[in-house]
Amino acid sequence: MPTPTVWTMAQAQAQYLSLVKPSNATIDAVNRMRDANDQSVSRWRTICRRAAADDHTLARKMAAGHWPASARRQVDAFVDALAEERTTWSLCATASSADDVNAAFNDYHSASGKAEAVRIALGLPGA
Repeated sequence: MPTPTVWTMAQAQAQYLSLVKPSNATIDAVNRMRDANDQSVSRWRTICRRAAADDHTLARKMAAGHWPASARRQVDAFVDALAEERTTWSLCATASSADDVNAAFNDYHSASGKAEAVRIALGLPGA
């Protein structure tokens, strides 16, 4: 079996931007719900299930990527942070009340800081 070729920096940049697009769209939807003070537990469960699924897919695809060595450490840290973030999404996805939704976010560990480190390592502008 041939060894996979490491992506060039341009390829890695394009891959990263493509991979994060679905998760970023879901986070935008979460932020709109939060800003609107949406109290629908059903809508929160739905969006949190989607966020958990997006993070799972993103982590799997990021881990399988052929990242340049200069970004590998940051990618690995981002994948780990996504697993932590999924804990919040999973708790929210099973909420039975608005209090449960709020409690899920009390200990929220966003992966955005680790994502920013990947962007920097890949030479992409800040988000």
